[in-house]
Amino acid sequence: SSVCSLRGLIFLQINQTRPLSEQGSFQVLIHRLTEEMHNASTGDTRARRIIDDFQEYITSRPGLVMDPLDSIKTLLDRGVTYSLIRRLQQGGTATDDGICIPNFVELKTSDPGEICNLMAQHGVTFPFVCKTKVAEANNSNEMMVIFGRRGLREVRPPCVAQSFINHNAVLHKVYVVGTRWVHSLRLSIKNFPQGEHDADTVFFHSHEVCKPNKNSPLSVLDDEEPPMPMPLCERWVHKVVHALQDALHVTLVGVDVIVENGTGRHYVIDVNALP
Repeated sequence: SSVCSLRGLIFLQINQTRPLSEQGSFQVLIHRLTEEMHNASTGDTRARRIIDDFQEYITSRPGLVMDPLDSIKTLLDRGVTYSLIRRLQQGGTATDDGICIPNFVELKTSDPGEICNLMAQHGVTFPFVCKTKVAEANNSNEMMVIFGRRGLREVRPPCVAQSFINHNAVLHKVYVVGTRWVHSLRLSIKNFPQGEHDADTVFFHSHEVCKPNKNSPLSVLDDEEPPMPMPLCERWVHKVVHALQDALHVTLVGVDVIVENGTGRHYVIDVNALP
């Protein structure tokens, strides 16, 4: 806040229990109402009141809010977000190198036979990461890595299965603000043998694994795998993040990027609303 005040900016935290109209005159509204948007869609009356009050306030004040709610809706659903990225990939609109997302499929069934058929249709291979379809639910950061058919009994639909790409346990967190972006390195999930094999499902919370200054056993590479993180191509990131911004119609966005071990190929594995 001290840095902002030096530039003449004053940040005020909004009290969600009071109408916005009673809290002063704002020049810009920056929000993260993703959880409230999701809860409102499930019938939560408190969340619905917050969303309705916010929408009514900004509707009468065009240009006030950064990233209107309609622009954020896509990011509430991983399946919709991943499909948008896939369309960019197929259209080749982002960069000559191509925006990439690991193969994925939405799962609406827990039947192992049906899941195997869907995986084959969409090119999803073992091991894969299983994530909740809703990106902003209370359990949206609880994930699992499934290695073979035995692990399919752990699937709890609706969810998204995304092929696991070995990336030397390094996650690039890219934060985009308007025309600028910065990135930081975080720990991620270690490498696993590719292809189906009989191993127990690995359950993890992404925030716990990727938290700065926290060493998770899931982030420790095997002894025969010396840590050799592949560098991030800034040219690729610059073009890709702005292609995502244009497609999503957002100003603030977070992009999770991994670089494939050995090939150096970059993949977008998640996109999140900011701040």
